[in-house]
Amino acid sequence: MTVYWVVNFDLRAGSGNKYLEWLKSEEAQKIRRKIEEETGAKYVGTCIQEVGGTPFDFEEWWEFPNYVSYGKFRESNDPREREAWRELTQKYTQ
Repeated sequence: MTVYWVVNFDLRAGSGNKYLEWLKSEEAQKIRRKIEEETGAKYVGTCIQEVGGTPFDFEEWWEFPNYVSYGKFRESNDPREREAWRELTQKYTQ
């Protein structure tokens, strides 16, 4: 059973383009690959919500083949890469 994890967030004013550039960077790709290798997760992508009335600017999607993989993602033996992703993402979020 496929499991999706979706994170909603807003960006700081004026940081949208910088965040999108970072998502394409080698640094971001390296972190994503490491997370995927360790947990079986697949980074699906980050979506910009342009429809009026949505409570958040962006959604980040991850796909897991099952709950075991999702559990590995949440409780990885080496959460440094996941933590690095979170910290870098927070540079741009509110």
